[in-house]
Amino acid sequence: MSDSYLAALTRLAEDPATPPAVLRQLAAAPAELPELPRAVVKNPAAPLELLLSLAGRVDVLEHPRLLAALADPIGAGLVDADAEHPIWSALEFVSADPRCPLALLELTRGELGMGVAIGLVENPKATPELLRHVAETWLAELLDYDCGPEVWERLAEHPALPEELALAWARDPETYPAVLTRLMPRLPGAVLHDLSHETDTRLRDDARLELARRDPEYAAGLLERGERHLQTVVAAELAAPELAARCAAHPDREVRRAALRNPALASAVIEAILAGDSDVREAAVAHPSVSPARLAALADDADRWVRRAVSLRADATPATLERLCHDPDPLVRGTAALHERTPLAGLLSLCADPEVDHRARLVHRCPRHPALLAALLRDPSPDVRALIARARWIDDATARALADDPAPTVRAALAQNPAAPRAILERLVDDRERSVRDEVHRNLARRLAAQLGGDGPISRTG
Repeated sequence: MSDSYLAALTRLAEDPATPPAVLRQLAAAPAELPELPRAVVKNPAAPLELLLSLAGRVDVLEHPRLLAALADPIGAGLVDADAEHPIWSALEFVSADPRCPLALLELTRGELGMGVAIGLVENPKATPELLRHVAETWLAELLDYDCGPEVWERLAEHPALPEELALAWARDPETYPAVLTRLMPRLPGAVLHDLSHETDTRLRDDARLELARRDPEYAAGLLERGERHLQTVVAAELAAPELAARCAAHPDREVRRAALRNPALASAVIEAILAGDSDVREAAVAHPSVSPARLAALADDADRWVRRAVSLRADATPATLERLCHDPDPLVRGTAALHERTPLAGLLSLCADPEVDHRARLVHRCPRHPALLAALLRDPSPDVRALIARARWIDDATARALADDPAPTVRAALAQNPAAPRAILERLVDDRERSVRDEVHRNLARRLAAQLGGDGPISRTG
């Protein structure tokens, strides 16, 4: 469809004089023409029923007349007080929108369907009374559907959920464990203690962790007597500075590693770990209290896992990363090759790396560094040069150089590239290797099919 034709249809959709039947046709435009239903919504004369039918495709609540009608749908003639009507399907979309008029939300006390109930659960504007109504009306129905638990998990976390309803759910043996987990921040300690002895493992663990969040002594008890998976959560997330220091000296290595993810852990404890011979030194490098200057010193550490941890830090300085590009360990050099802050000097040194994978990791940097591209075009491995040949950012000069590459796999990769200039493909049509010629023919056929399908040319040159 041409731009001028689309513009004419858009003006027709916005024109108040356009007949309703034509507007309905325009509103039913395929998904690849979203401009037309959006234009229909802007039409001040569009029938309200038509606007409601578009609720799942466009923002119908932008329409002032529809907003006014939704505030009093019976008075506006959208629906009878006790009759079915297409407005109910539209309510499944608009009831979740905070801009939906409160009068409409109140109207949903009728039997409007589960979709509207779900929308109310997701709507932060819904009042506690409405949420209670949803809970009392739709509990059995929602739990019978696949979406039930997820919807009730959202309802359990809703800020307007009445506290007495949360408590009633917690005491109901039929309540889903996942819903109870969402309710826990609202529950009193006595109820949590009861839940901490449940037979359901997840429910029991969640209750114990919620108690640990509230009570440091309970958290300390979990650290001493709890299962390892609870101890690691306490160490990583819940422990205050003093308890975090105890976690960092715990006899279990996994608990010690978890403690090093705790931002409350004192920098002095981190430094003591780094200065010693602990088996969690590499995990300590990731702690936010370790400064870039300290990372620079750790780049020369005897432990390769510590040096690799330095290369993974987002705030490692370019100078530190450049040094790691010369590291004797290939694992460290490979990680430094991927770091976004590694400077050009370090990248160029990696062009001579004995590991082909390390050199291949540099290809995506070539558009920003012409010197890097020039070095990799001379790479001894055809695999590296083929990665450049397949790149969508390839330019004419690079394509010309690769079209003369001695390796057939490189020329075939270039022939496959949808961004390869057409002039280069025409050169490769007569390539001495049949595999290259076949790739050229397939590439040109795809481009022709795309043009005949109305999508326009794929490459810059058609």
